[in-house]
Amino acid sequence: MSGKPVPRYPVYVISKGRWGKEGLTARFLQADRTPFTLVVEPQEADQYAASFGRDCLAVLPFSNLGLGSIPARNFCWEHAKAAGHERHWIFDDNIHCLKRRYQGKRIPCDSGYALATCETFVDRYQNIGIAGLNYEMFVINGSRIPPFYLNVHVYSALLILNALPYRWRGRYNEDTDLCLQVLSNGWCTVLFNAFLAFKARTMTMKGGNSADLYTGDGRLKMARSLERQWPGVVRTERRYDRPQHVVKGSWSGFDTPLKLKDGIDLASLPKVDERGSRLVQVSGTVKSPTVRAMLSGFGGVPVPEQALAQDGDHGLQQDEIREVPGIAPIAEVPEQALPGSEPHQVSRVHLGKPPRRQHGPIGKAGRIQVKLPEERQQFPEPVQGQSPLAGVDGDGASVGG
Repeated sequence: MSGKPVPRYPVYVISKGRWGKEGLTARFLQADRTPFTLVVEPQEADQYAASFGRDCLAVLPFSNLGLGSIPARNFCWEHAKAAGHERHWIFDDNIHCLKRRYQGKRIPCDSGYALATCETFVDRYQNIGIAGLNYEMFVINGSRIPPFYLNVHVYSALLILNALPYRWRGRYNEDTDLCLQVLSNGWCTVLFNAFLAFKARTMTMKGGNSADLYTGDGRLKMARSLERQWPGVVRTERRYDRPQHVVKGSWSGFDTPLKLKDGIDLASLPKVDERGSRLVQVSGTVKSPTVRAMLSGFGGVPVPEQALAQDGDHGLQQDEIREVPGIAPIAEVPEQALPGSEPHQVSRVHLGKPPRRQHGPIGKAGRIQVKLPEERQQFPEPVQGQSPLAGVDGDGASVGG
């Protein structure tokens, strides 16, 4: 079977008041041709249909409950469970795009490829309750980090096991609360650093639940609410010039190890598998020696140290390059845990200016991107002991468990 990888589990995007250009998540998923369901309240269904089409909509049987996004999140959970799915993705609606971390750089990538890759990793294990994508703002270019963090908070882009007996609850900090429910009952969470969500910062966009939850002393109420739910585990402190909940020991008290499913042999997996993906240039000129070396060495070859030394003031600019899936038969794709390459050290970091355009057709001259294949077919369910993923992340760290 050939074609662009798409997630095998349903993708839900919960949204309110963002049917215009603020509906970032739905827009990048549509641009990537990644199937998703946009979950909206009935009074806004016509506006969303005008922007995104009616076929992708799921209209909630309630509206304006004053409970934030929690009722909509539980609706998605039950909807996916009733349809017979083992897991479901749930996304906030203010995510610009997804990125792949490769050679210490955060590179825009196709969302179907990213989600399908994460799913195959998760499906190797029997005790992952929640997985998801870290924010790109927390994974700085040039930093050396593992491909994922184990047993920590997962937020905004979550893959949830539908068989879990827990649910979203309360009104505030629902993602932290759900992760604490899962971890305190012996399940694992996985927060991927190999793939990242480029999310707009809270309260920087109109719409959503900001007016209901964050205005006035909303931040303090949120932190205190979680502290009351989890006494002795959560406390309220002042951080980032605002009240903030803090989990005891920075989540280090949760130490349940990952458990492989029967028949999965990580030792048999090849070291690197890019699943047919490739880096392409979407600009006329790439000034950075680091980026030029990445383009020529994609697929497991480290960036030469001399390229890093010559990088000067021409560090990776957003959207200079983009990773997209190739069109390779699944039978030809070797097994691995997460795609990546050998580790390297970046001596300095240059983040560049944020992009004006996050996705879509080729923009200004001097940019690069990878064209998507015309076909789109879903990858088959993983076979015991065979799953199309790689065993290292973008920094070469093993993800064996």
